[in-house]
Amino acid sequence: MKNPKSQAKMNTQSPSTSAMISVLIAMSIFLMFQLIGSWFSSSPYKAVLGGLLCSFFFVAVLTLIGNIKEIMNPTSLIGWTPCVISLLLTGMLGGSVDGLSALTGFDPL
Repeated sequence: MKNPKSQAKMNTQSPSTSAMISVLIAMSIFLMFQLIGSWFSSSPYKAVLGGLLCSFFFVAVLTLIGNIKEIMNPTSLIGWTPCVISLLLTGMLGGSVDGLSALTGFDPL
């Protein structure tokens, strides 16, 4: 019979794996905004959809920064700095397409 603690350890993601997934998600959203940004600004409904994608971008960047800090120093606390950096990047990404996307992106999931 297997030890339940070892089974739970096998099912958890390492910070490096989670960081790589976050990079892929954030870069995919960033590239989508850069390639078809004019489509998002063509109507208010599409701008709100862009804001929803900005919210996913916020979560991915916040996860990425937290995982990088975890890899570098596992004993340190995260704090507010990653949240502020993620909000600034989300605002810049949403603002590059439409102001409504930037405002909607500040309402994280």
